[in-house]
Amino acid sequence: MKYLTVCCAFKDELRYLREWIEYHRLIGVERFHMVSNDASPDAARALLQPYIDRAEVVFSSRSGGPFNKLQMEIYFDVLQAALGQTRWLAFLDVDEFLMPVQVENLREALAAYERFPALAVNWACFGSSGLRDAPALQTEGFRTRLRDDDDENRIYKSIVDPARVIGTYNPHRFLLAEPGVLVDEFGAPVTHPWRNENNPFFGRRLRINHYRLRSAREFAAKVERWRDGGHPEFGNADAVQSYWDRNDRADVVDETIQRFVPELRRRLS
Repeated sequence: MKYLTVCCAFKDELRYLREWIEYHRLIGVERFHMVSNDASPDAARALLQPYIDRAEVVFSSRSGGPFNKLQMEIYFDVLQAALGQTRWLAFLDVDEFLMPVQVENLREALAAYERFPALAVNWACFGSSGLRDAPALQTEGFRTRLRDDDDENRIYKSIVDPARVIGTYNPHRFLLAEPGVLVDEFGAPVTHPWRNENNPFFGRRLRINHYRLRSAREFAAKVERWRDGGHPEFGNADAVQSYWDRNDRADVVDETIQRFVPELRRRLS
């Protein structure tokens, strides 16, 4: 029985896969369900093979789309596979880094929420930090984000107890068995399907560093990938520019995650 497992469905993310895995291993994640949506899973499987061999990664692939619908099917299957195998199951993307703010590991941070079936953890949305090209590490390169009370940071992702989940709702929220409720880090019920409308809402114990834009070149490539997939905010040039402007404000220099970077670099070397 693991304490914390993470599920990640990914596409075109080979550059940062090892950083993402090693970072979450460093702070206490014990197992990963990694599901490739790449046209061919061979490169991702090869990169993840050492973790697969150690039973730290459960790897599978699903081709085709649309990705959002496929993502929910993947999440449901992983929920079933994780039943009885882990106390907590988090659902993250490769540009999302779950971070304990005040302590050094996630087990300690999650201990306060044992009586709850699901926990909503809010984004901290990072911009490009003025970078034109991709940095070596997301965690080291991107250091400016939106202010704490920015509306974009109200979006949350869920960490759930698989034994008390009865279905998927959307990538942010899951259907819970009664009388279970989703709570935020302050223990307040969260009712919106993807936003935490409580006050206060922002992560003092836990948060997700969301490298939403990455560098300018990476964002341009993301737009091209998602344009054909019907991304609601990438439909035309004006919409894309609005998305960039809304998320690239350097309101706060945030280096909280930097305390993990030296050990992360050592592990990656």
